[in-house]
Amino acid sequence: MHSMQFNIRISSNCINCIRCVAVCPSHVLVRNSANRMVEVGSLGRCIGCGQCAAVCPTHVFAPFRLSDGEDTSVQNGRLSDK
Repeated sequence: MHSMQFNIRISSNCINCIRCVAVCPSHVLVRNSANRMVEVGSLGRCIGCGQCAAVCPTHVFAPFRLSDGEDTSVQNGRLSDK
């Protein structure tokens, strides 16, 4: 039996306010110290709680369940929209 795994897509409308980073109980979201952008730091650790989406003023988050063989490639710390 497989446990549910989630990941997050962050759209380009993100204003990097870091509200999501503060509320994420799994510490999946991080702020990149070099470019100060919010990024997905740990793929596969998202629990799908939706707290990031609830506090986001620009509605940039799209949590989704991973299915077998799903592409989880990351570009600049954000999941690609392939």
